[in-house]
Amino acid sequence: MTHSDIHLITTLLSANPENKVLVLISNSGEKTQIEQLENIAKSLQIPVIAVTGNQDSELAKQATVTLLHSALEVSGKIRTAATASLIAQLYVVDMLYYYFLTSNYTKYSEPILRTHDATNLFLN
Repeated sequence: MTHSDIHLITTLLSANPENKVLVLISNSGEKTQIEQLENIAKSLQIPVIAVTGNQDSELAKQATVTLLHSALEVSGKIRTAATASLIAQLYVVDMLYYYFLTSNYTKYSEPILRTHDATNLFLN
């Protein structure tokens, strides 16, 4: 994550913070950038959902909700454990998204369709 990524995320969090939740994903839960974003969210009173493989990490300890995944050992050159971990993390984010959308479909379906249409304009 670059400095500009943190700046962009901070800007997005600051705009209307009462309607936000921040999902932070870190295998170790000990990355400096993740801790910075968590501190920013806390200062704005934004709930943090942590997805990590380290229940003893600062991320897990400070998060509003912590979702733990298996802390697989990364062995060999093909990094199968890292790939499995990434897929599990993305699956959790998908589940959170679909739960949110089905719980708030009437309110958010139109804005989501607008972003889809805007993306299609860019890609075509």
